[in-house]
Amino acid sequence: MMRPILISAGLMVTGEVLRRALRRYSGAGEPLAEMPGGLMAREVVGSGSELVVVLHGPGAAPGQLERWLPTPRGPMLSLRGLHPHKDGYQWLTSRLQQTSAAAFLAEAETVAQRIGESIRAVGSKYGATRTAVVGFSQGGHLAWLLAARGLVDGAVIACGALPDTFTPPRPERPIEIAALGGTEDKTVPWALVDATRARFEAAGYAVTATSVKGGHTPQAVGPNLGPALEDVLARMSVHAL
Repeated sequence: MMRPILISAGLMVTGEVLRRALRRYSGAGEPLAEMPGGLMAREVVGSGSELVVVLHGPGAAPGQLERWLPTPRGPMLSLRGLHPHKDGYQWLTSRLQQTSAAAFLAEAETVAQRIGESIRAVGSKYGATRTAVVGFSQGGHLAWLLAARGLVDGAVIACGALPDTFTPPRPERPIEIAALGGTEDKTVPWALVDATRARFEAAGYAVTATSVKGGHTPQAVGPNLGPALEDVLARMSVHAL
C-alpha cells in the first residue's frame, strides 16, 4: 500500500526539480539571448528612443518585475543574473550588510561594467538616445552604480543601496533617480536606502525617495515601480529637448 504513495512523492520531487531547472534556463519560460559582457537576457524589440533595462533580485530571473512596468515605448532589455541561486539567479555573491564594503563594491563595480557593455550594445542596435534602469534588491544596488558611472540617464531603484563608504562622483549630465524602499525591510533597511539617496543628492543627482509599508519583497514595492518609471522617463525627456 505504501508503494503508490512513494512513487507519487518521487514524481512530485522530480517535477519540482524540472520546474526549477526550466525557470533557471529560460527565465519565465522564454528563450534568452547572449549579450555582450557574457550576460543572458530577454530582449524586447522597440522603435522608441528610450531603452529600459530591468535587473531582477536574487533567486529570480527575467520577468520578475515586468508585470508592474508600463508597456515599453522603446526597446527593453531584461538581464539575467550571473550566478545560480535558489530557484533563479543572483548578480552578486557579496551581501550589502554582511560582506566588507571594499569587497562588495569591487564585485559590484565589475558586474556593473559588464551590464554597461550590454547597455551600450543594445542601445546602439536600436538607436536609443536615453536609457533608464529598473532594479530590485541586488539589481537596485547595481542600478545606483550604473547611475554613478554615467551608464544610464535614469534609474528606478527598489530596495537597493550602497555602502556608506561609496561617494558618488558629480554627474557630467543630468541623471534622474527614483528610490523606493520598505519601512519593514530588514535586508536593505530604509535607512540605508535614504542614506544612499542623500549622498547622491549631495553630489548633484536629481533623486526622489519613497518609502512604502512592507518588507524586502517585489510585491511590497511593485505597485510603485510603474509610476516611478513613468516619472523618471518624463524627467529624462526634459533634458533631451
